[in-house]
Parts: sequence; structure tokens; C-alpha cells
Amino acid sequence: VGHPIAFLLPPLVWLARLIWPNLAAPVYIPTTMARGLTFKLMADLRAIPSMAELLNLAFRGLLSGDASQWDRALQMPHYGAKAMPACSLNQCIHMAQIARTGKFRLFDCGNTKANMEAYGTPQPPDILERYGSLADIPIDLVAGTRDGVIPPHNIRIHYEAMKAAGVQVSYREFDFGHLDFTFAVKEELKRFLLHSLRK
Repeated sequence: VGHPIAFLLPPLVWLARLIWPNLAAPVYIPTTMARGLTFKLMADLRAIPSMAELLNLAFRGLLSGDASQWDRALQMPHYGAKAMPACSLNQCIHMAQIARTGKFRLFDCGNTKANMEAYGTPQPPDILERYGSLADIPIDLVAGTRDGVIPPHNIRIHYEAMKAAGVQVSYREFDFGHLDFTFAVKEELKRFLLHSLRK
């Protein structure tokens, strides 16, 4: 919640709502041609001496020093094959709500009536308070010490809440950035996952 994106989200969401007042679908590069041009531009920028590092530094600055290679991720064919890179406006609104309230609640529909219809309560439920009734299987949480998007202290909050609720949960940190968990799956993580699945 403390990194710069948390403060940028609310005005960006407000601006997006002005441009697309009824938009709930994902926002993404709409055509194959446009995606191809975008990825070609990224490839050309990376070919310029020092530009790749400059792009990574920009992303790291925006995302609290995250160590991931965002410029390379954006060029991966499977990342842009269909709707990616994409972002749902409601997802951004939800992140802004979490940043503003400091609580890990479900999406706030905007008024008491809509929340009552969706959840049966005037306010969206706080997940941290409901882990005891939601999680009935063993859970293994992982965190990256160089992850600027979801830093380890955020994962530890969930770990402590699960433990307090009696959930069978484990926690482990890796010296990873955010994308190392998804695009650059390392041997250390593979071994951990295989070991966890054998339990």
C-alpha cells in the first residue's frame, strides 16, 4: 500500500471514469496489429544502448524498486497473445479502494444497496477477518524480498491473519522480484512447489 502506485491509482481511476464512464471490461491494446506495433516499439527501444536499463529503472522507481525485468516481460509472446497487456478498470478501482482504506476488503460496489445485493452486508467483507471460514485446505504463501508490487510485509499480514484463524499455513521468502514468480520460474521455486505438492 505504501508504494507510489497506491497514490497514483485514485486520480488515474478518476480520469479513466471520465473517459469511460460505464467501462467494466478489461482495457487492453485492442488489435493484433496494434499489439504487434507495441511489441516492435519495445524491441526497438531495448536495442538502443542503455534504453533497456532506463525502462527498467523507470518501472522500478514506479514500483518501489521491484527487481523484475518489465521491459522483457512486455515482449513475451504469450503475454500479448490475446488480451494482454490488459487491465480491468474495476481492478484498478478495487486496488485504489484498498490503498485508500488500508483494508483487504472485497470490491466496494459504491453504495449500501449494491453492497447488500452483492454481499448481504452494507460494507464489503474484510477477507482478513474471514479466513477461518474461507480457507479449509493447507496454504503455502511465498513472497519476494525484491518484489516492489506486493512486498513481503503485505504477505506476512495475511500469514498472521490465517494463523490466528487456525488455517494450516506456511510462509517462505525468496530473493525474487514480482515477475520471477510468473515469467522466470527459477529452479529454487520449482523445487519448493514440487515439495509442497507432495505434502
